[in-house]
Amino acid sequence: MKVFITGSTGLIGSAIINELVKAGVEVHGLVRSQTNADRLVKLGGVPVLGNITDTDLLAQEAVKSDGVIHLAFMSPRNAGNSSPAAVDQKAITAMGDALINSNKPFIITSAIGELSSMTRQSETDRPVKMTDPALLAMDRGNSEEIALAFATKGVRSMVVRPAPSVHIAGKGGFIRGLITLAQSSQESDYVTGNYHWASVHLLDLAHLYVLALNNGQAGHVYHGIAEEVALKDIATTIGEQLKVPVKAISPAQAGSHFGWLTPFVSRNIYAESSLTQNNLNWHPEHTNLLTDLTNPKFYED
Repeated sequence: MKVFITGSTGLIGSAIINELVKAGVEVHGLVRSQTNADRLVKLGGVPVLGNITDTDLLAQEAVKSDGVIHLAFMSPRNAGNSSPAAVDQKAITAMGDALINSNKPFIITSAIGELSSMTRQSETDRPVKMTDPALLAMDRGNSEEIALAFATKGVRSMVVRPAPSVHIAGKGGFIRGLITLAQSSQESDYVTGNYHWASVHLLDLAHLYVLALNNGQAGHVYHGIAEEVALKDIATTIGEQLKVPVKAISPAQAGSHFGWLTPFVSRNIYAESSLTQNNLNWHPEHTNLLTDLTNPKFYED
């Protein structure tokens, strides 16, 4: 089996490749630099030098593969005159068109944060329309619609929505941001309002992608969620490890203190994952977030 992966050397991509290579799968990964190409070779993959904006290349690789996992999402600083969301939609369209009538698996990546924060949403709920200007360019709702539409065109297209906190000892995007802020301000803060994040261990999430690749159903959405954690508890654990005070911040103060993290720490970002666990026989088994946060590697420079 040959699988094509975008975002191949990122945190999630690297973990997926490691599992696939161990299973004897040939993995071709999109990389933007020779440095990342070298990293991919060490992981056991085959580099494809290019960019997520090169839709012809994406289509060619999709055709040559037995399945596609789309993880890459361009940062605003690299998107030029386009929004990251628009770049994502064009990439999905190019790969999906190349896979029509193939019945090959095509997994795209969205986010739990795309859903309503008013109640815990399930896999059958659809993203809300973004209104926050800071989030609009990152909106993946249309990407989901484009991908799922290919399920009616002979493509086994699926969506995986990872939790906002994907963690493993020493690594984790939003968590890393909270720790860095606590280290620089010498206090570990949270926004008042009893907000919660969904969370998942990196290795559990990687296994979910592999299960979806092998057994996922066309037109289905899967949630990479193992647990739900209060942001106050996250802040408290970080404060205990850094030996700094823990402080509640009002919503009015959040913007000046949390900066780019503000939209993510000022609301609930959680959902259900029971359909995913039942349909794919996926059972998260690795370390939970608060335990992982006691690992000193998280706090190294």
